[in-house]
Amino acid sequence: MKVCFFDIETSNLNPPFGWIICAVIQDLEGKTKVFRIDKYKTFKKEPWNDRELVEDLLDSLREYDVIVTYYGDRYDRKWISTLTVYYDLEPIGLKYHIDIYREIKRTFKLHNYKLKTLIDYLNSRELDEITEKTPIDSINYKKAVTGDRKGIDYVVDHCKRDVSALREIYLLVFKYVSGIRKQLW
Repeated sequence: MKVCFFDIETSNLNPPFGWIICAVIQDLEGKTKVFRIDKYKTFKKEPWNDRELVEDLLDSLREYDVIVTYYGDRYDRKWISTLTVYYDLEPIGLKYHIDIYREIKRTFKLHNYKLKTLIDYLNSRELDEITEKTPIDSINYKKAVTGDRKGIDYVVDHCKRDVSALREIYLLVFKYVSGIRKQLW
């Protein structure tokens, strides 16, 4: 089975009021695909128009049998589904989905279940470190939302680090995963 790790960064928490700034897909070997809004031809005239990015993202996600996310059941998957309907695109279809957030919350006891908390806890061991999560800096985020390329670079780097950390965490905890289920994407 082909497994990928997936995350998006958006301009707003809700699709009707925002767009995808970037998305990152990483395979089990660590090969990474980045989708960024400023690399599409519509960006200069309509920097909020993420239709082509969504089309490319759907095509790439179709290549995988299993999609692994962190809080993706309540966020990333819903964003993708909402935009698929909005743009009248063909859904990806049923895919196996593992939401590591749900698995960690179901299996382990932490004081909260933010990705940063989990990374910090795992990095307190004297073993190989998990990729550090960068905080979202409000100024760079605002710049990204307004189309500033350096701001977008910052958000893309943040997203890439999140996906790398997700992959590393999955490799540590996959033996505890029992919540793999097929969901419509």
